[in-house]
Amino acid sequence: MLYSFHLFFWGLSGDCPIFPWNIIYLKESKFRKKQQKIEPRKDSLKENPLTPTLDVKVEKTIHKVLLKDILFIENQRNNIRIKLAKTELIVRHNSSTMENLVPKDAFIRVHRSCIINHGTVSSFSPTKIEIDDVSILVGRKYKDVIKEVLEYN
Repeated sequence: MLYSFHLFFWGLSGDCPIFPWNIIYLKESKFRKKQQKIEPRKDSLKENPLTPTLDVKVEKTIHKVLLKDILFIENQRNNIRIKLAKTELIVRHNSSTMENLVPKDAFIRVHRSCIINHGTVSSFSPTKIEIDDVSILVGRKYKDVIKEVLEYN
């Protein structure tokens, strides 16, 4: 809403205004707190449909990570550690977000805090999986899924 105010200074005689001042366009929002719409934050993780990469925002830079290079994804309190073949990235997200972003046919959740790329598994049993000399424990809830996907007899 726009308001227009006119301020007049009257002369000593009081019959005619002098120095008319015009204050135009005072917005109502300056006098009241405006309710702001809370927009959902754009997700810093996006799957690129053209190539098998995952765009990961680490601090203020975006890294393009090839899905085949990801060994496993591990939850660490408020952060996610993405372990790659040569390096690792720390991302500020939770594991359920990551589980929704990576393809279901290539990645399996093996623990409440760990998702693995099952193409990089070097050895496994119903209770533990080894990927590049890293031993990952399998949660009780996930044993049956692991046996089925990795074809354990």
